[in-house]
Amino acid sequence: MLFAGPLIQPVPQFNIWRKQLFSQVILSGIAAGSIYALVALGFVLIFKATDVVNFAQGEMVMLGAYLGVTCFTILKLPFTAVFPIVVVTTAIFGIFVERVACRPLMKQSVLTIIIATIAVGIMMRSGARLIWGPEVWPFPAIMSRKPVKLGSATITPEGIGIIVMALAVMAVFYLFFKYTKMGKAMRACSQNQVASALMGVSVKGIFSLTWLVSCSLAAVGGILLAPLQPPSPHMGLIAIPAFAAAIIGGFESLPGAVIGGFLVGIIQNLAGFYISSVLKDIIAFLMLIAILMIRPSGLLGKTLKKRV
Repeated sequence: MLFAGPLIQPVPQFNIWRKQLFSQVILSGIAAGSIYALVALGFVLIFKATDVVNFAQGEMVMLGAYLGVTCFTILKLPFTAVFPIVVVTTAIFGIFVERVACRPLMKQSVLTIIIATIAVGIMMRSGARLIWGPEVWPFPAIMSRKPVKLGSATITPEGIGIIVMALAVMAVFYLFFKYTKMGKAMRACSQNQVASALMGVSVKGIFSLTWLVSCSLAAVGGILLAPLQPPSPHMGLIAIPAFAAAIIGGFESLPGAVIGGFLVGIIQNLAGFYISSVLKDIIAFLMLIAILMIRPSGLLGKTLKKRV
């Protein structure tokens, strides 16, 4: 009886603290997952339209982050001006890459074009090192970093802003893809390029538009990532977990890319916090292997039946 009071009283407080900590880890995972989802959408979008995996997608994220820190820190532009400038500039660069590196190879094998995107990524990393140097560029806070209470968790307004902005961009992308004439043309090309051409759709124009939209998504991801991970030439490595997220969700499914991105972000954070920080770097690949063993087409991918 002597120790009954002291031993029992702290338990509710400990449970509350553990619940708050868990909620905070989940929110951090959602913030990371929203960026993974944007990059994964870019992967899936180009693949659906052209059957090509753009391995320079991570470097497009890096470019968006570098352009953002240049406009925001050096040119002293307001964020309301930085955001559209970076998105438009990165999108134009994406069209340039499609015209110069990919379109001349359209009659070649898909593998040849994929190798071309790898070469573009290497050149972009080298170019970033040449222009901005090998050092990390700190990105000033866009919003307050003072923690605030959100339910049982604590999160910064900057973290909330990242989640809200990413979800808003995904919503705009969904509306564009589903209801606009260009979005429907992109969907048609992703289903059947020959039939789309016979119906009067400019397949080459849709390819350029696909690269434009994909690189715009990468630019948004770069701007949102820059305050969390200051821009550096190796920033494009974010494409690795994003690529895994796209495969986990189903590489031909746009909703799957979003779900895969959030799953990777949340599980990565949980594993890194509760098990080991080393596991955080490999959890995306463990998830990828598990999904491929259970459902090779991904969570929302279409399963193709092989005729015997």
